[in-house]
Amino acid sequence: MAEKASMKHFLTPILVFLLVMGSSPVHAGELDGNTLHCISKWGYTGGSTELGYKYFYGLTFVRGKVEKFEIVGDEVKTVQTVSYRLEGPNQVEWFYDIPVSKLTSRSNTLNRTTLEVNSDQCSLSSRAKINELFRVVIEAAKKKRKL
Repeated sequence: MAEKASMKHFLTPILVFLLVMGSSPVHAGELDGNTLHCISKWGYTGGSTELGYKYFYGLTFVRGKVEKFEIVGDEVKTVQTVSYRLEGPNQVEWFYDIPVSKLTSRSNTLNRTTLEVNSDQCSLSSRAKINELFRVVIEAAKKKRKL
């Protein structure tokens, strides 16, 4: 009888673990191949507030990492590539180092239901479509500087 009780106490945590892990519908790398086009509520593309363009950026999920790309000067550049982790079925989280201090990082959260990153609204897209949008913004900025 003591043997059955001992076995029950041994198996219970294992079964709970398997149920929790087995019920999770998301897996590392599940987002790979997806690209989001995001519009920030706070900034402006290229730091050029006189043009009035919202700050656009893209996020691509590749091999368990998220790449953030944006307009830097007159080019589109990948500015961060970091690992992401899934926080339940509807949230994805990653951390970027803040350039001023390597001791601090900024948490970013993607809500997979609303496609919001922090408070920025995003939509599914492709790298090619986002690069085309960025090209239009860069060309407009170049024309504005020539005036």
